[in-house]
Amino acid sequence: MKKKSLCFQVTLTTALILFLCAALLTFFSSYHAGRQFVAVAAKISTVQPTGSESEPGPGGDITFSVPTESITSVARRQFNLAGIGAMFAIAALGTGLVYLTTRRALSPIHEFSQTVSAITENDLDIHLQESAGSSSEAELLHHSFNTMMERLERSFSAQKLFAENAAHELKNPLATIIATAQVSRLSPPSPAEYMHVLSSIEANAKRMQGTLEGLLRLCGGQAEFETGEVRLEDLFANILREAGPRMREMNVSACVDCSALPAVSGNYELLYRAFYNLIENAVKYNRPGGEIRITSRALGGRGEIVISDSGYGIEPGALPRIFEPFYRAGAQRSRKTEGSGLGLSIVKSIIERHGWDISAESAPGQGTSFTISLFL
Repeated sequence: MKKKSLCFQVTLTTALILFLCAALLTFFSSYHAGRQFVAVAAKISTVQPTGSESEPGPGGDITFSVPTESITSVARRQFNLAGIGAMFAIAALGTGLVYLTTRRALSPIHEFSQTVSAITENDLDIHLQESAGSSSEAELLHHSFNTMMERLERSFSAQKLFAENAAHELKNPLATIIATAQVSRLSPPSPAEYMHVLSSIEANAKRMQGTLEGLLRLCGGQAEFETGEVRLEDLFANILREAGPRMREMNVSACVDCSALPAVSGNYELLYRAFYNLIENAVKYNRPGGEIRITSRALGGRGEIVISDSGYGIEPGALPRIFEPFYRAGAQRSRKTEGSGLGLSIVKSIIERHGWDISAESAPGQGTSFTISLFL
């Protein structure tokens, strides 16, 4: 059975209420008027013993015998008919006005339903047009719907870009591996060339592995994890030990001073990965002979960990996007640079999972500074 529209239901309910109220009003009015007719008729009538006409009285007045029951009966019937007619007229007029008002008031919902039905996964740029004279509720509905569609469009665009970048990052090393294998098949390599081929295949396979691991870390962003006390001096000492070969290769030194904030509460493995990525970036994009500074400070109930370098810096226009997956800023951070382009995205995901905040400050030629803010 097809459901009735909201406009029909509201109109029907209002019509029943109007008819009921009008009927009650007509009944009470008729009852009260009948009593008034009887009282008035009793005052203006004179009852004579016989005949319908009498002789003049002592004062010269002539009295008549008036049939009061006939007068009140006719008057009451006429009043009832007029009352019932007025009742139906008022109820019908009220019902029509309610229908028109309800239909006008619900027109934004009808428009909203039609707009939603027209939305497809390939067409998310549909927006409701705010009409003049619409109610505040309708304007709020339009605004909320348009805001939701804008967010969905941005989210789908970001996911599409993310998928395209992921495919690109996996396609390039895979194409290199295939090309290397095909060339080796056409021209059997010498032992030295064979080792070079294996090294190339291994390097590209590790690049693909790093990209896949980064994607898995980003996708697992909502998983629960255990927390405990993490001593920052020990954490950074282990990270710098692992990054030591690359630092010596780049001739980059590190200075660590976390005395103001010796320990934090968090997951050691996740924090290790986050801070390792920051330090790896500080080494990778630093100048030969540059420096990395790792400091901490306590500010009342909050703490800060700052990792800064003396590298090439980031252009102001690129700074807001550095935490986006696969984004690389500037010539020094091109696709030719080693890495999956997911490092800072993973850092932001881990930091936010701990309930902390991360921000970046940079200027071209003056290095970059990352600040992690946390509650103590």
